[in-house]
Amino acid sequence: MPIISLASEVTFDSLEDPHGFDVSQGRGLWGIEVTGSLNIGAESTTNIYQDASEIDGGARDADLSGGLMRKWDTGMMALSLDYADYKAFKGEYSAQDFDTLSLLFLGSVKPSENLTLKWTVADSELLLGTSPADQLNGIGRGKELDEMVELDGELALGAWSVGLKGRYFDSVSQQSQDTDDGIVRDTLDRVERSAIAYLGYKINSATTLYSYVGKQTIRYTETAASTAQLHDSDEHRFGGVINYAADALQLTGDLYFFSRDFKSPAIGDFSGEWQANLKGNYALSDSIALVVGASREFNESNIAGVGGLMISNVFAGGTWLPRNSTLLKVGLQYESVNPAGRKLEVLKTSFNVDIRESLGPHVSVGLSLQAYAQKPEKTDLAAFDFHGSTAKIYCELDL
Repeated sequence: MPIISLASEVTFDSLEDPHGFDVSQGRGLWGIEVTGSLNIGAESTTNIYQDASEIDGGARDADLSGGLMRKWDTGMMALSLDYADYKAFKGEYSAQDFDTLSLLFLGSVKPSENLTLKWTVADSELLLGTSPADQLNGIGRGKELDEMVELDGELALGAWSVGLKGRYFDSVSQQSQDTDDGIVRDTLDRVERSAIAYLGYKINSATTLYSYVGKQTIRYTETAASTAQLHDSDEHRFGGVINYAADALQLTGDLYFFSRDFKSPAIGDFSGEWQANLKGNYALSDSIALVVGASREFNESNIAGVGGLMISNVFAGGTWLPRNSTLLKVGLQYESVNPAGRKLEVLKTSFNVDIRESLGPHVSVGLSLQAYAQKPEKTDLAAFDFHGSTAKIYCELDL
């Protein structure tokens, strides 16, 4: 994933609330912007494991988030926290229970008029085992623990800018599996080190272009039988980024080409492969916004002899504010996962609807609906062929 990227993969969860929606945006305290929310919900689903078993069930969840931000003339700092807890109503489905905690600290400072220094420090936990990519990789229910430090220095020279960016990213995946010998914990540690040099040019007040070159190294260690350690690699890349922002239209995107040298002779090297990410946001009016996105990315694989997975995503959705107290979100997403060099392909289509009603600046209630279908192409693997739907009611309290 290019670390200079201004675009991120677009999903239904990434749809933002419009500014006109009647909920609190936080408050000021001694020059610090303070935000916080608590979301509590209950759901019923036709596929609690999100697999071919298609067993129905129910669960409750809670999400607590908060943030602090301080701005001044020559910089800013922000700190955010998010805690999520999910628990099935029935004890026999407790394998689906999870809780995650994520912390983010970022900021920027201008030591001089032309020099800008930025940093991002993140410690996050993610849920594993529900995406087509995880399932193809044989990854069951578990957690991914991520630690990231990213530093960026940029020097402005009129319309031009030059910069250096580096990132250290340590990702540890943890899974627990029942075996005849008891519960076995499978832990895999992936360490990524990236560095790029970039050149930017501001064409006008709305458009900025970047070009960049860089290198990435990836190393694995593991504590259980796995093929992932064979995917140690070095990558060289070059690409470009566009950022366009007018009154009604915002467009961000990147495209880069890469070659990857795998340390294992059992995996063929890649040359001339590409990744891309595009996001567009268009405001039809003060109450309606359309969002589209498309991406193609390469992820490492746990499959023996396969260099990685090519994952393609297409999203179309939007938000509608018929009145200040009512918000409707709709999104349709298509995902395709293909192991490089194999004829297997897994397709997943998801449709989401969320309607939320504000009862005042600090309280809102909502109903969220999701339907999805997953199907393998060019193979009859039944384990990847399933569908499901979920209905959830929730209440959110905002600071």
